[in-house]
Amino acid sequence: MPKNALVAALMRVDIFHGLETHQFTELARHAERVVFKADDVITEAGCAGEAAYLIVGGPAARVGDARDGYEITEVPTG
Repeated sequence: MPKNALVAALMRVDIFHGLETHQFTELARHAERVVFKADDVITEAGCAGEAAYLIVGGPAARVGDARDGYEITEVPTG
C-alpha cells in the first residue's frame, strides 16, 4: 500500500484528529503492514494487546463472546 493511502486512512481515525500532516506521515513511516487471511483472528477480547490495528482494506468482523451472545458485528473499512 502506498504511504499516501495509509496517511489518508490514518487521517480518518478520530483519535488522531488534530495531528498535522507531517505527524501522519511519521505514523505511516513507522507502521508495519500486516496481511490477514479470511478467518484469521487479529486479537481476542480480554487479552493484552500488542499493537493497534487499522483496517484499511477488506472486510473484518467483531465476534462477541458468550456474554455478547456470540454477536458478529461487521467492521467498516478504514
